[in-house]
Amino acid sequence: MGRLDQKNLFAYHNDRFRGGNMVFSAAGNLDHDRFAEELAKKFIGLEGGETLHELSAPEASARVVLRNKKSLEQVQICLGVPSPPITDDNRYATLILNTVLGGGMSSRLFQTIREERGMAYSIYSDLSPCATPGHCASTLGPRR
Repeated sequence: MGRLDQKNLFAYHNDRFRGGNMVFSAAGNLDHDRFAEELAKKFIGLEGGETLHELSAPEASARVVLRNKKSLEQVQICLGVPSPPITDDNRYATLILNTVLGGGMSSRLFQTIREERGMAYSIYSDLSPCATPGHCASTLGPRR
């Protein structure tokens, strides 16, 4: 895609926001036929298009950004790595690993880095599973 400009933004929007990629749902006391009729009226001009099943996964790059401000006595580090999608068979092992590694005050990170070594006031890991491989992230960093 390259640079994000108006042309690229409109192209992205037009490729993805089509009838084939939308799902409408409603809950509560409503008349299904009337709901469907109203939706049809509102979206009559929308192209059908084909359903996009999966976006390509972003490529990870090992980028390090260092900023040195001598007036601060605080350092923050955040590491991110790809993680398996929420539907992957390894998701339970990943969730357990996240909990053991940095999921709370009894985690390995907290106990070792904060309690035993006194190197940080706050440290944790987090897992953000999602539906599409490559779009998920695990992070390790200071708690805000």
